[in-house]
Amino acid sequence: MTNKSILKKRSLIILTTSMMLFLPVGQVLAIDTHTPDVQSDGLVNDQLVTTNESIDIEEATAASESHQETTLEANQEEDEENQADVLPVQEARPVVDQPEMEEEGADTPSEMGKIALPPGINAVYTGQVGTIPWVIDDTRTLTLGSGIFDEVNDPVGNYEQDAYFNAPHLAAFINRIILTGDIQLVGSQRGTNNYSDQGGWGELGGRGRTRGFFEGMQQVHHVEGMHHLDTSNLTDMSYMFHYLSLATELDITSLDTSNVTSMMSTFSGMRRVNQLDFSNFDTSNVVNMAGMFQYTDTLTELDLSNFNTSNVTNMSYMFIFMLSLKNLNISSFDTSNVASMTQMFSELDNLSTLDLSHFDTSNVTDMMGMFMNASALTELDLSNFDTSKVTHMQLMFSGCANLSELDLANFDSRSTAVSTLMFRDAPLEKLTLGTGF
Repeated sequence: MTNKSILKKRSLIILTTSMMLFLPVGQVLAIDTHTPDVQSDGLVNDQLVTTNESIDIEEATAASESHQETTLEANQEEDEENQADVLPVQEARPVVDQPEMEEEGADTPSEMGKIALPPGINAVYTGQVGTIPWVIDDTRTLTLGSGIFDEVNDPVGNYEQDAYFNAPHLAAFINRIILTGDIQLVGSQRGTNNYSDQGGWGELGGRGRTRGFFEGMQQVHHVEGMHHLDTSNLTDMSYMFHYLSLATELDITSLDTSNVTSMMSTFSGMRRVNQLDFSNFDTSNVVNMAGMFQYTDTLTELDLSNFNTSNVTNMSYMFIFMLSLKNLNISSFDTSNVASMTQMFSELDNLSTLDLSHFDTSNVTDMMGMFMNASALTELDLSNFDTSKVTHMQLMFSGCANLSELDLANFDSRSTAVSTLMFRDAPLEKLTLGTGF
């Protein structure tokens, strides 16, 4: 070997050694393209080691990105669950379809689907029922956007159980409701997948009964924007505001009720409401008013003088447990088609007078407990009552503690099957019964 060759070889060795000493390890390893970094949990690498077939690069890349997105979503869900743990909400669920939030200090509001939140207000939960978007934010406010609730015709198929903003784990977090856009309620406003944990008059509790649109929101103090509700095509208002128990007022003057047939328990359980204005209510098609005002504890007066009740068949429990009621105007009531008056005026502690002189009871079959524990009543004129079809009169005047005289000379009890304890705990000094009793 010539001196020139030896010198060239030594120079190459020195150069190679220098590269190994002074270059970073990562760069040295990057030179070797023959040893892939195989990871057992990587979808692409799993394919590399489990198949001998050639892999399409685009497909492999898409698979890898899908795997990364799945991992990212899992991590995000875990972070959100940890965040939800600090909120006073039971069975908290993560944010659904939450768009990217605006940077802190931005002048423009954050967009939550079709709902704009002011700067500094963050979404805690979002969702959609029917085509109505909703957001629950960190001020405990539920904001509803415009849309349609039409589960009967089901135009969008978006009525899953967890889509309802008044599901128990969400309702417990809300203390204010704002309607920001026109909302059309069609047919029934009770979701078939939105089950109530409370029973109802004549219905089973639990999964046997479905919730009204605002039902069970027991922490809500204020409802704003009620004029946005279009109820012109609504037929079922039952349980609509059931147990909105902390709301002190509710503006219902703009509601179109001309097609409504059921108002069962519509306002029941509104324990703090102090006034309800029914001057614009059209009840001409209503058939069921059972429990309509039950447990409205703080209402002292109720003017229903414009009610058309000519088609109503069920008035059972209608005013039960209106503990503060002192004045009740039902002078327009047409009861000619009513079949049930079960406990209609029961548990009225402060109502001392009640004018029923215009009542037509010719089709009533059930008067069980009709005046039970109406302890403030001092007199009761039932001289026009037709009881020829009544089968149940048990406990009818039980607990009428201030009733000293009762004239039932016109009462016909020949169809009555049960009349036990009819006058229990009623200290009557004079009781007049007729030959048909």
